[in-house]
Amino acid sequence: MIQEINPENKRAIGQMLQFLEQAVVAQDVVNDRAALLAYLDTHHDQINEI
Repeated sequence: MIQEINPENKRAIGQMLQFLEQAVVAQDVVNDRAALLAYLDTHHDQINEI
């Protein structure tokens, strides 16, 4: 049974989706940063020679 979604609920759902999207992007950034730091940590000797 599908009910009509009132505008207020639509707004709330939109905000929730936006928030979740931002959270996913933030998580990707955190993961990338962790990966970058790990890479730099393992290769710092080579990088220092450049």
